Amino acid sequence: GQYPWIARLIYKRKIDNKMRNVSECGGTIISEKYILTAAHCGPKRMGIPLISVRLGEHRIYTNPDCDRRVCAPPVQDIQVEEHKCHENYYRFVRQNDICLLRMASPIRFNGNKNFY
Repeated sequence: GQYPWIARLIYKRKIDNKMRNVSECGGTIISEKYILTAAHCGPKRMGIPLISVRLGEHRIYTNPDCDRRVCAPPVQDIQVEEHKCHENYYRFVRQNDICLLRMASPIRFNGNKNFY
């Protein structure tokens, strides 16, 4: 994709009396197992559970993303295995607003550090 380091955080939210997957925060890939995000985007953002991370997606309405007949690889959805948010995060002023997410499986990169 055009921005291969971007990660979308996918949460489960009730919309119109149905449980739906929504992307309400983002993060940055820092290694094959870790995503860096904000603590306010942590695993229970506003009471809704974080279920996975979506990689390789810039435009949410297409899979794969294509631009001028060149298409990116399909997206990767990876479960979050563990999180570690700053222990002194203070949500009212957003101090120490940082969190690491460890993926349940490694991110698949191709030779250019883009995604398969």
